[in-house]
Amino acid sequence: MVRAHLTGVPIDVLALILAACTVSELPLLAATSKLIKETSDERRRKIAVLRPFKKTFIGLLTSTCIFWRPPSSESKLDDAAMQAFSTALTGGALASVTNLQLHSNQIGDVGMQAFSTALAGGALASCQTLYLSGNKIGDVGMQAFSTALAGGALASLKYLNLAFNHIGHAGMKAFSAVLVGGAMAQLTRLILDCNQIGDIGMQAFSSALATGALASLERLQISENQIGDVGVSALSLAIANGAMASLETLYVDDGPLGTEYPALKAACEARGIELL
Repeated sequence: MVRAHLTGVPIDVLALILAACTVSELPLLAATSKLIKETSDERRRKIAVLRPFKKTFIGLLTSTCIFWRPPSSESKLDDAAMQAFSTALTGGALASVTNLQLHSNQIGDVGMQAFSTALAGGALASCQTLYLSGNKIGDVGMQAFSTALAGGALASLKYLNLAFNHIGHAGMKAFSAVLVGGAMAQLTRLILDCNQIGDIGMQAFSSALATGALASLERLQISENQIGDVGVSALSLAIANGAMASLETLYVDDGPLGTEYPALKAACEARGIELL
């Protein structure tokens, strides 16, 4: 796996790099030391700014894993940077990426909407691992993401981490609806810890699972949400009836009667599912 680490690149320069990562700019910017007389003033300006970051830029063009975890709050990706990134994706950049890690940033609904639009247009078709944990993605962003999934986006994805965001029942209902239609069929790990998912969202999710959705899923993490007895009961029933046929490990919060809810514990034990 070829990795590109973006840590330490200033946000304004990163935005320019991302905007330049389009099919039309690749031949010029991938060879920053070879200026030609016909180069426009605008392209000369881009080259001058990007030259100190040539290694980063070339890495973006050849990497299969893009890693951005900011060293400080000043260098976190926000919605504006995510919009620039999404524009690059729409232009055909990073088509070979299989692992995209954008966790612990400040990506909100606006950035997620832009990202989802790019995905809906066919971006990141080869992506198998996506980290978006530790951002500010709420229901609006999750709904946009779900719309993209409904159109066939990220069909090869196997690992999705959306923990530590602000996803509530509306976002979870939208996500659940597209699962029924066959989205995320290859997913083996889904991490939704530390959101705002309650009983309504969990009921919708469990209903989707009951239809055979996420049949390849091996690990599900939904702890530290707002799921109560009603939501857990719905999940317990789905599991007891064979939902998530490949499930091996389930992370949930402690129940009111002990470490696990009795019905959930029984359903998992009957199928050999580890309950944590």
